[in-house]
Amino acid sequence: MENFLNRYYQELVSCASVYSDTPNDLVHHTYIKLVEANFTYVSDMTALTYFKRAMYNNHRGDFKKLYAPCELLDSVPDFDNLEERLNIEALDEVVRHLDFFDRTIFEMYLRGDNMAQVARESGISYGTITDTIYRIKNTIREVL
Repeated sequence: MENFLNRYYQELVSCASVYSDTPNDLVHHTYIKLVEANFTYVSDMTALTYFKRAMYNNHRGDFKKLYAPCELLDSVPDFDNLEERLNIEALDEVVRHLDFFDRTIFEMYLRGDNMAQVARESGISYGTITDTIYRIKNTIREVL
Protein backbone atom coordinates (compact mmCIF):
# COMPACT_ATOMS: atom_id res chain seq x y z
CA MET A 1 0.00 0.00 0.00
CA GLU A 2 2.90 2.38 0.76
CA ASN A 3 4.40 1.88 -2.71
CA PHE A 4 1.01 2.61 -4.20
CA LEU A 5 0.78 5.85 -2.26
CA ASN A 6 4.27 6.89 -3.36
CA ARG A 7 3.43 6.25 -7.04
CA TYR A 8 0.07 8.02 -7.07
CA TYR A 9 0.52 10.68 -4.38
CA GLN A 10 0.45 13.69 -6.73
CA GLU A 11 -2.63 12.41 -8.53
CA LEU A 12 -4.40 11.84 -5.22
CA VAL A 13 -3.47 15.32 -3.98
CA SER A 14 -4.81 16.93 -7.15
CA CYS A 15 -8.02 14.92 -6.76
CA ALA A 16 -8.27 15.92 -3.08
CA SER A 17 -7.80 19.60 -3.95
CA VAL A 18 -11.27 19.51 -5.50
CA TYR A 19 -12.74 18.55 -2.12
CA SER A 20 -10.60 20.43 0.38
CA ASP A 21 -8.44 23.50 0.93
CA THR A 22 -5.92 21.19 2.57
CA PRO A 23 -5.56 18.34 0.07
CA ASN A 24 -2.43 16.82 1.65
CA ASP A 25 -4.25 16.48 4.95
CA LEU A 26 -7.20 14.80 3.23
CA VAL A 27 -4.91 12.28 1.50
CA HIS A 28 -3.13 11.47 4.78
CA HIS A 29 -6.40 11.23 6.70
CA THR A 30 -7.82 8.85 4.09
CA TYR A 31 -4.65 6.75 4.09
CA ILE A 32 -4.82 6.37 7.87
CA LYS A 33 -8.49 5.38 7.65
CA LEU A 34 -7.68 2.74 5.03
CA VAL A 35 -4.85 1.30 7.12
CA GLU A 36 -7.10 1.20 10.20
CA ALA A 37 -9.75 -0.60 8.13
CA ASN A 38 -7.15 -3.21 7.06
CA PHE A 39 -7.52 -2.34 3.37
CA THR A 40 -6.11 -5.12 1.18
CA TYR A 41 -4.19 -4.00 -1.89
CA VAL A 42 -5.24 -5.92 -5.02
CA SER A 43 -4.15 -3.77 -7.94
CA ASP A 44 -3.28 -0.15 -8.68
CA MET A 45 -6.54 0.52 -10.53
CA THR A 46 -8.70 -0.95 -7.77
CA ALA A 47 -6.76 0.81 -5.04
CA LEU A 48 -6.83 4.16 -6.89
CA THR A 49 -10.58 3.98 -7.44
CA TYR A 50 -11.21 2.93 -3.84
CA PHE A 51 -8.88 5.62 -2.46
CA LYS A 52 -10.60 8.38 -4.47
CA ARG A 53 -14.02 7.20 -3.33
CA ALA A 54 -12.82 7.06 0.29
CA MET A 55 -11.46 10.63 -0.01
CA TYR A 56 -14.84 11.79 -1.30
CA ASN A 57 -16.63 10.14 1.62
CA ASN A 58 -14.10 11.35 4.20
CA HIS A 59 -14.23 14.97 3.06
CA ARG A 60 -17.94 14.96 3.82
CA GLY A 61 -17.64 13.08 7.13
CA ASP A 62 -14.98 12.86 9.82
CA PHE A 63 -12.37 14.90 7.93
CA LYS A 64 -14.76 17.84 7.73
CA LYS A 65 -15.40 17.64 11.47
CA LEU A 66 -11.76 17.14 12.47
CA TYR A 67 -10.31 19.83 10.23
CA ALA A 68 -13.08 22.42 10.56
CA PRO A 69 -11.84 25.98 11.12
CA CYS A 70 -11.31 26.71 14.79
CA GLU A 71 -14.27 28.57 16.31
CA LEU A 72 -12.05 30.06 19.01
CA LEU A 73 -10.37 32.25 16.43
CA ASP A 74 -13.72 33.89 15.71
CA SER A 75 -14.16 34.84 19.36
CA VAL A 76 -10.80 36.58 19.78
CA PRO A 77 -11.45 40.23 20.60
CA ASP A 78 -10.40 42.72 17.96
CA PHE A 79 -8.12 45.37 19.42
CA ASP A 80 -8.20 48.55 17.37
CA ASN A 81 -5.98 50.33 19.84
CA LEU A 82 -2.49 48.88 20.22
CA GLU A 83 -1.97 50.74 23.50
CA GLU A 84 -5.06 49.08 25.01
CA ARG A 85 -3.78 45.64 24.02
CA LEU A 86 -0.35 46.34 25.49
CA ASN A 87 -1.95 47.52 28.77
CA ILE A 88 -4.01 44.34 29.01
CA GLU A 89 -0.93 42.19 28.39
CA ALA A 90 1.04 44.16 31.00
CA LEU A 91 -1.77 43.69 33.54
CA ASP A 92 -1.86 39.98 32.76
CA GLU A 93 1.90 39.78 33.30
CA VAL A 94 1.65 41.49 36.70
CA VAL A 95 -1.19 39.21 37.85
CA ARG A 96 0.66 36.13 36.59
CA HIS A 97 3.62 36.93 38.85
CA LEU A 98 1.54 37.27 42.03
CA ASP A 99 1.73 34.45 44.52
CA PHE A 100 -1.08 31.89 44.54
CA PHE A 101 -3.13 33.43 47.36
CA ASP A 102 -2.99 36.97 45.96
CA ARG A 103 -3.73 35.84 42.41
CA THR A 104 -6.70 33.73 43.55
CA ILE A 105 -8.20 36.54 45.63
CA PHE A 106 -7.70 39.06 42.83
CA GLU A 107 -9.27 36.76 40.22
CA MET A 108 -12.27 36.26 42.51
CA TYR A 109 -12.48 40.03 42.95
CA LEU A 110 -12.39 40.59 39.19
CA ARG A 111 -15.11 37.98 38.65
CA GLY A 112 -17.31 39.95 41.03
CA ASP A 113 -17.46 37.36 43.81
CA ASN A 114 -18.79 38.63 47.15
CA MET A 115 -15.66 39.04 49.27
CA ALA A 116 -17.61 38.90 52.58
CA GLN A 117 -19.06 35.55 51.54
CA VAL A 118 -15.61 34.33 50.44
CA ALA A 119 -14.26 35.31 53.87
CA ARG A 120 -17.04 33.42 55.67
CA GLU A 121 -16.70 30.29 53.55
CA SER A 122 -12.90 30.14 53.61
CA GLY A 123 -12.32 31.18 57.22
CA ILE A 124 -9.99 33.98 56.11
CA SER A 125 -10.72 37.28 57.80
CA TYR A 126 -12.45 39.91 55.69
CA GLY A 127 -9.71 42.40 56.62
CA THR A 128 -7.03 40.14 55.18
CA ILE A 129 -8.95 39.85 51.91
CA THR A 130 -9.52 43.61 51.58
CA ASP A 131 -5.89 44.32 52.48
CA THR A 132 -4.77 41.86 49.81
CA ILE A 133 -6.95 43.53 47.18
CA TYR A 134 -5.69 46.97 48.23
CA ARG A 135 -2.06 45.82 48.07
CA ILE A 136 -2.56 44.22 44.62
CA LYS A 137 -4.20 47.38 43.25
CA ASN A 138 -1.25 49.46 44.49
CA THR A 139 1.20 47.02 42.93
CA ILE A 140 -0.61 47.26 39.62
CA ARG A 141 -0.63 51.08 39.78
CA GLU A 142 3.09 51.14 40.49
CA VAL A 143 4.01 48.74 37.72
CA LEU A 144 1.68 50.14 35.09
